[in-house]
Amino acid sequence: MTATAGDDARDDLVDAREIARRLQLVSHRTVLDWRLHHAFPHPVTRRGAYLWRWSDVALWRATPGAAALLAHAQHAALRNPDDA
Repeated sequence: MTATAGDDARDDLVDAREIARRLQLVSHRTVLDWRLHHAFPHPVTRRGAYLWRWSDVALWRATPGAAALLAHAQHAALRNPDDA
């Protein structure tokens, strides 16, 4: 089965839990915090949960600020493994 443009757009939408999984974060709450306090992409819609375009998150992930936040989140997870 081949993907259509509509399929690509639907598959590109991710919630905070999926972003956390793809970025290897301990908790989706980290994503929700970043949404409020850091230069994280804005959600594109809210359908029960906030949804982001993965392509926007992937572009953000390549920025120096994102690298620092990711390193901090991973370091915190190593210090506090019970917070998962």
